[in-house]
Amino acid sequence: MVKNLLTGVVANVTGIDSETALSIDADIFTTTGLSYAVTGNINVKILSFEVVWELPGLSFCNYTMSVMQVV
Repeated sequence: MVKNLLTGVVANVTGIDSETALSIDADIFTTTGLSYAVTGNINVKILSFEVVWELPGLSFCNYTMSVMQVV
């Protein structure tokens, strides 16, 4: 996904044209040189999740997460 940071409008990436150019499904940039952000999703399967909390006010938290990337 590509987001125009000036307007907040987003478009989906439909192709990678080169190391510096992407194809998107909408024309969200009316001029050149605008600020943008490119984000992506990573699909994972959580294998285990463990959380330990102490009594309120003691500011202690211990957690472990194991993940496996799913392609």
